[in-house]
Amino acid sequence: MKQQEPIISNPMSFSKRKKGNSSAYRRVLLAGIILIAMFMMFAFGLIFDVTTKKDSAIFADEKKSSSFSNETQLARSSDVDKNLLRREADDDLTPEDEDRNGTLVVITKHGFIRIVLQPDLSPESVAYIKEFVAANDCSKCQFYRSEKDLLLQGMMKNPNLPSTEAFGKCPDPNYQPECKDLKCSCHGPIMTRGMVGWAGGRPGGPHWFVDVRKTSVDVWGHQHTVWGELQDEESFLTIQTIQALPVTMAGVSGLYYLDEKIEFTLTLE
Repeated sequence: MKQQEPIISNPMSFSKRKKGNSSAYRRVLLAGIILIAMFMMFAFGLIFDVTTKKDSAIFADEKKSSSFSNETQLARSSDVDKNLLRREADDDLTPEDEDRNGTLVVITKHGFIRIVLQPDLSPESVAYIKEFVAANDCSKCQFYRSEKDLLLQGMMKNPNLPSTEAFGKCPDPNYQPECKDLKCSCHGPIMTRGMVGWAGGRPGGPHWFVDVRKTSVDVWGHQHTVWGELQDEESFLTIQTIQALPVTMAGVSGLYYLDEKIEFTLTLE
C-alpha cells in the first residue's frame, strides 16, 4: 500500500491569505471611520444650525425690544411735547379766555336752543350752570310756561346741587333804586330779545326764561340776573315751534302754561 503523504501548508499561501484578510480589515475600518466622520459632521451641522437659529431669534428679540423701547421713548416724548404745548397754551390764556367756555345747548324734541354764556354779566351763574351740566342730572329739566312773543320759561333743577345765591353785576355803578322792592334792584342789564336770565329777579334757579320780545320795552328794569343770550336764528325758530303748542291760562294770574311740559337735556359746546 502506498503511504499517503502528509499535507503540509504552504507558507506562501498562508501569507497571501493573511495579507488579503488584513486588506479587507483596513477597508472595513476605513469605511467605519468615514461613517463616523460623516455622522459627526452631520451632528455638528445640526448643532450649528440650531445655535444659529437661536442666536438669530435672540438677535431678533433684542432688535424688536430695542425698536419697542425706541417707539416707547418717542411716544413718551410726544406726550411730553403735547403736555408742554398744553401748559404753554394755558399760560397764554387770559382770565377772560378761561371764563369763556362756549355755549349751553338746550336739547328738546322740537330742536336745539343755543345760549351763549355771558360770564361778564354773572360769573357765579355761569359757573353754576357748568357745574349743573357736569353733574349729568337733568331729570327735572322742562319748559312749562309760554307767553307768546314775550317769554319762554323753564326749570333746571338738581336736588343735590344747590343753586347760586349771587346776583348778577349791575352795569351802572352809580345806580340808585327808586324803591326798596326787588323789582327796583339792579342785577343786570335791561333785557332785550334773546337774553336769558333767572326768573323772578332771583339770584339763581331753578326757574329761568328767554326774552323773545320782538320790540325792546323796559318792563322789568335791571332786576333780572342775566347769564346768557341767543345769537342764532335756529334757536328762535325752536322757541317759535314750542310757543305754537297749546297753552292754558292759570286762574286769575293771567299766566299761560303749556298743556304738555317740554322736557330737555343740557350740554356744553
